[in-house]
Amino acid sequence: MRAAGPLRKNWLPQDCVLVRYISDPTLLHWRCVMLCLYGDNVVVLTPDRDLESTRLATGSVYSEIRKMTSGKLPAGIRERETYLPKHSPNGVILHDEMRTLMSNAERRFAADGTRRRVVGRLEEPEGVVSPEAQAQAPPHQQPPEQGPEGEQRWLVVYASDGRGVGDEMAIGADVQRLFVGGKEFSMFSDDGREDFHLVQRAALAGVNVEPPAERDLRILPVIFDSAEERWRTVSEAVPEFEDVEFDDYPLQGPRTVSHDTRQLRRLGLDFVQHHESWLKKSGVRPTDRSVHEHSSVCRALNLMMCYDQLNLPAIAAAEALNRRRTLIEHAHQGRPDAPSYEGAEDFLGVRESADGSIVDPALAAFAAKRQATKAEVMKQTRLASEEKRLSRKGEGKGNKEKEDGGKAPGKP
Repeated sequence: MRAAGPLRKNWLPQDCVLVRYISDPTLLHWRCVMLCLYGDNVVVLTPDRDLESTRLATGSVYSEIRKMTSGKLPAGIRERETYLPKHSPNGVILHDEMRTLMSNAERRFAADGTRRRVVGRLEEPEGVVSPEAQAQAPPHQQPPEQGPEGEQRWLVVYASDGRGVGDEMAIGADVQRLFVGGKEFSMFSDDGREDFHLVQRAALAGVNVEPPAERDLRILPVIFDSAEERWRTVSEAVPEFEDVEFDDYPLQGPRTVSHDTRQLRRLGLDFVQHHESWLKKSGVRPTDRSVHEHSSVCRALNLMMCYDQLNLPAIAAAEALNRRRTLIEHAHQGRPDAPSYEGAEDFLGVRESADGSIVDPALAAFAAKRQATKAEVMKQTRLASEEKRLSRKGEGKGNKEKEDGGKAPGKP
């Protein structure tokens, strides 16, 4: 049998911290822990009243985490270096509002840390047949006949911590049981923990319980707006974004999508609105070809985020498009009629050959190393030859002086 042990939690509800993002090192952002799922995996509240699921530890997202005591800033931290609730449009979070936000966090986030959403175009779920309604249920909804207890087993079909799916588990007789679609289930948590298990009773022949499918890091759960149209606003998309490190990432330099989308959310803009704002403020002529390219790039990024609902920080194509947008804006800064694209390769994170040739950098480095080795050998060979020549020349001169020194003075 599987023995379930408690999971360690490193944070308590309403722990307040200041975090510094690797992609945005200028400010320390206030975060308040709403729920601790397990370990450093928590649900936090932002000054803008957004709820985010994150791993509250230094690593690929945060470069610094400073814990606050009694709401006071840590020593050495000045207020102008922070983004606190009082800096947000809604101001300071009062006690009653905090209680409401805590309740919202408990309702919106499941025990496994995934956000619950109301989505459209879904079929109605199957009803749960209570024990009182079993007698009146049609034959196909009746629970299966149960054999002796020794001939049955409970299998874990879902675990909020993702562990032990498919394992056998013993449950107490006092646990409430539900009948869904003619199958018997039970859902419970151990020792008051926030994680829970969903088990199914099956015969010894068993049912093949498949482990949960691995989540695709490139996409977000699809949501629909009130008009039943597929759409996600910037405010709904950005809190769900997750930076994912790939060893074979094709672009060089820091990631930019996370920082830029957070900045758009703070300004209340999406990519299309940002294009219109940039066009008005930059002084670039509307007929300039850069304007058309900038508009196309911004529209593509907006559709990827709002309609396709992709996790943009994990999409290399989105990073490439966003860097191109950044390059266009940087090239026109201070010179709208004469843009300069110097350093474009560093902005784009790729280096292309001027003549269109395709050469593996590893092969070029290998050839250069071999040529350097051959040049060094030839150099040392030449130096050795010169040393030998000079040595022979010095010996001949010394012998001649000895012969001249042996003759009597005055005699030819």
